[in-house]
Amino acid sequence: MGLDMYLTASANMLDSEGVEIEGLDAGGMEIAAVEYRAGYWRKANAVHGWFVQHVQGGEDNCRPYEVERKQLEQLRDLCAYILKDKDTAGLPPTAGFFFGAAEIDDWYWEDLRLTVNICNNALGLADSGRHYWTFNYQSSW
Repeated sequence: MGLDMYLTASANMLDSEGVEIEGLDAGGMEIAAVEYRAGYWRKANAVHGWFVQHVQGGEDNCRPYEVERKQLEQLRDLCAYILKDKDTAGLPPTAGFFFGAAEIDDWYWEDLRLTVNICNNALGLADSGRHYWTFNYQSSW
């Protein structure tokens, strides 16, 4: 039990003609989107707090929320800044039910490094003439 956090990336099809997924037969239905897990965090409460405030409008309710590329860039840049300058004021730990430690410790710094990597990977996904990418954040606790 505890705070689990997921970023999903969905390739939304503009043109699904000829697109097949090996081993998956949907009886002639067209593929509308393919969803990937772009990121997973465990008890990264400071990062979760950022999503709650900047993506979820302050609502911490375990529902999926769409995340814009601009927001992923802001989170990545904030984490990179904090890792470089050690100024944690912009991303404080968030207390909550089974959210993990509310201190700046080794786990905090590792969560920031992981977040930079997750955001870079997601932001590296490029739209094409056949699909466009969307992102969603959801937590579970």
